Amino acid sequence: MTTNEKIAALRAAAQAAGAHGVLLMTSDPHSSEYLPAYYNSLPFFSGFTGENSTLVVTLTGSALWCDGRFYVQGDRQLAGTEIECMHAGSAGVPTVEEYLTAHFAAGQTLLLDGSCVPATIANGYAAALAGAFGAAAAAAVEAAQAEGKAVIEAAVGKAQQELQTLRAKSDEKAKADAETLAAETKNKEAAMRIKAKTNLDRAASLIVERIVNG
Repeated sequence: MTTNEKIAALRAAAQAAGAHGVLLMTSDPHSSEYLPAYYNSLPFFSGFTGENSTLVVTLTGSALWCDGRFYVQGDRQLAGTEIECMHAGSAGVPTVEEYLTAHFAAGQTLLLDGSCVPATIANGYAAALAGAFGAAAAAAVEAAQAEGKAVIEAAVGKAQQELQTLRAKSDEKAKADAETLAAETKNKEAAMRIKAKTNLDRAASLIVERIVNG
């Protein structure tokens, strides 16, 4: 099998186990400097034979970190494979923790051999992932709160505009009603004056008539 075929098989095995990636280190349960062949899974899958390295395989890619002693060897042995050679400690090169937080999402699973990965390192990876997901969750909550606040403010603004419109319409109606009432009152007043004048004129005519006729 080629390196890419081995990585594909490892990725498929992780998926079959319900995981989303695998992390391998050049280590054994005793953190030995020289590893027994049984624990040399990293060189088997990657083809890299240097020391002190870490391989991460995700569902979409893979990367291997090596220190300055093995930059040239790593580039040479990983050439032509899908594995990206990470020169650990070099400017612009992400750490394993940074790579994990960038390629894993909350709820996803990373497989590793707890008997070979030192607890301090495993805990560091877990803390980095938890911190990233916690920050992401906090950012999501903050965004949701901001969105909710914007929705509420928009609803309040709309309600205020509608209230102002209703008030304006109410004022206009009240003004129109007042003008109508004033006009009706004026017309009634004019009609009453005309009627009163007519009655006075009639009364004056009767008085004159009585005087003339004795």
